[in-house]
Amino acid sequence: MLSSILVFLIIRLVPGDPARTLVGYDAPIEEVDAVRVSLGLDQPLPVQYVHWMGRAVRGDFGKSLINRFPVGELVALKFPATVELAIFALLLATLISIPLGVVAALKAGGTTDYVISVVAAFFLGTPNFWLGILYIMIFSVFLRLLPPSGRVPFLQDPLRALSTLIMPAVTLAIPIAMAQMRFIRASLLEVLNQDYIRTARAKGLSNRLVVVRHAFRNALIPIITVLGIQFGHLLGGAVIVESLFGWPGLGRMLVESITNRDYAITQAGLLYLVTLFVFVNLAVDLLYIIIDPRLRSGASRR
Repeated sequence: MLSSILVFLIIRLVPGDPARTLVGYDAPIEEVDAVRVSLGLDQPLPVQYVHWMGRAVRGDFGKSLINRFPVGELVALKFPATVELAIFALLLATLISIPLGVVAALKAGGTTDYVISVVAAFFLGTPNFWLGILYIMIFSVFLRLLPPSGRVPFLQDPLRALSTLIMPAVTLAIPIAMAQMRFIRASLLEVLNQDYIRTARAKGLSNRLVVVRHAFRNALIPIITVLGIQFGHLLGGAVIVESLFGWPGLGRMLVESITNRDYAITQAGLLYLVTLFVFVNLAVDLLYIIIDPRLRSGASRR
């Protein structure tokens, strides 16, 4: 409820008049007022919100103010592309961050740990759009290996789909992987200093077995928390990357709708993202119970 109110009010704070944008800036004020009345924008904000939420709970987000196309269908068309990009980027970030985080933790204080930390700091301090432009210059302009923009569905042509997906996914994944790596390193170091880890080593268990079976599994819970937050960040934070690579997802659609002052599309898109983020966090909470037996036993006692 609170999220929907914030979404509704924040959109109204964006400068500009959608009615004026729709009819043109040279149109007479009478025509602008007529369009504003037809769109219901002349009503008080509480009335507009009640009407919007009354339709939204029934799955009706209205029609685009610009092209009069049903908003629900527009979001349904764009949303799969954003989810596809977010999942691929998260998987790529995880495949990069876990090995680097484990190595950095095991080599803490050494040269390897220092090099990994410097590389992570560089990518964390580099804006996504700059990395994306750099990738386009290298792999599209100079090497001509990858297309600079667009999207091809996987079922249509898997190889071409992968070629269009790889650069935007890497652009999103690298900074997130570096942040995850630092968190994995810190979490694993904390677990490696626990008494039961020293006991396991004293029993003669190999270092690999201690790390994989005992240390890493117990460090997973805070790591999964970060993964869930990062997935929500990917869904909502791919706006610049989608625009840069011409990726036809929800983020690019939101940028265009904000530019055009299309309240209906912007509100629906943001509400979708907020709702999905809530469900992702719920899934993370359920994973806690699966990974940690202590939580399962506590839940059964209650």
